[in-house]
Amino acid sequence: MARLCHRRVLITVMCPTMVLAAALVMVPAMAPSQTLAPLGENENYRTCMRLARIAPEKGFEDALQWQDHGGGDAAKHCAAVALIHLRQHSEAAKRLESLAQELPKKTPDNVRAELLAQAGQAWFDAKNSDRAFSVQSAAIKLNAKNADLWIDRAMTLANRGRYKDAISDLTSAIALDANSTDALTLRASAYRLTGNMAAARQDIVNALSLAPTHAEGLLESGILMRLAGETDGAREDWLKLIELHNGSPAAETAKRNLEKLDVKTR
Repeated sequence: MARLCHRRVLITVMCPTMVLAAALVMVPAMAPSQTLAPLGENENYRTCMRLARIAPEKGFEDALQWQDHGGGDAAKHCAAVALIHLRQHSEAAKRLESLAQELPKKTPDNVRAELLAQAGQAWFDAKNSDRAFSVQSAAIKLNAKNADLWIDRAMTLANRGRYKDAISDLTSAIALDANSTDALTLRASAYRLTGNMAAARQDIVNALSLAPTHAEGLLESGILMRLAGETDGAREDWLKLIELHNGSPAAETAKRNLEKLDVKTR
């Protein structure tokens, strides 16, 4: 099963007083058009999912009609995806949770866990972090070997200011996937926000060694350099980020950081 929403990475933005404040920026994970195996083998499902992504109102209507004509779980899932694209996150989350519970008992735990993970992401987008945490925890119980599930819950924990708990979840994710640049970058941010700059720097070095052009990694690296007084290094990272990923949320944050840096150094 694929991610329906977006992976997020903790970053920071320089505010006018040069105080660093925590923020969350969405970065693409798996495309919403990707499907839920084995439902993806159904051509009607693939068609519905494409429509849910590019024309969600029409996709939702078609999914409901398909459901009325025997579309079953595939139609229900497509309808929930359309609601996500319509930004009706709470309703989408409810439907995804219900679908996870209604699947046949023989359904593999990892499939059920992915549906709950999608529901958790939708609850997060609905700004219901309590429900997101609960659903994400249930997903982890079903499939604790999926690193993405630990990262998802870490984002919710970080959003609630529970950075040490987020670090714990991210450490679990990295133990499962040592090459996860998202997990390393997010953990670097969490370490920074707890004041552990040495650990933060090590994580971001490791992340960029794996993916030198990783947008959020470059952003975080610049932030850490700025905090260490290495303004030239910070500028270099942010300029590289803008060059490689201009128009992305991370690049826009880098531009704002550079503007504040220029004001400070004049």
